[in-house]
Amino acid sequence: MIKYIKNNYIIASATMLYCIFIGIICSINYSLIAIAINTGLFMLTMALNVLINGIFLFAIDAFIRQKKTFKLRFFEITKALWISQLILLPISLIAVILNPFISLSDETTVKIITFSLKYICPFVLFFSYKNITKSDWPTTIKVVSITFILMVGITQLLHFV
Repeated sequence: MIKYIKNNYIIASATMLYCIFIGIICSINYSLIAIAINTGLFMLTMALNVLINGIFLFAIDAFIRQKKTFKLRFFEITKALWISQLILLPISLIAVILNPFISLSDETTVKIITFSLKYICPFVLFFSYKNITKSDWPTTIKVVSITFILMVGITQLLHFV
């Protein structure tokens, strides 16, 4: 299973799939234009999320694993971040399936997605980072936990501004 998840085409297709699912969920009237706009906005949000998380993760990874090249480190971190966000595929699939039966408000949907991005994806990042970089557990725990602490700390500081 891990072999298939590391495939770039599977990662890209799964990312497109959950972006489309979330675009469908967030569309009020289910018109094709609204779905396309919401899907595009969510894809942009995911790209910015990977970029911001990647900056923190890249800096900490460069500090702890100093012998890796820039190119290798960049691709490993980016792939680990994309794999960690694949947890949104089952969440969005369940939301699409339950949508005709249980009417979730837009606020609830956004809260579920935000909670998943802020707290579940970093937990999955432990396993994706370890499998992609082939690091040992102490290194993985150091890199990912320091990144998570920094991101949560900066988010909390920005709430006061």
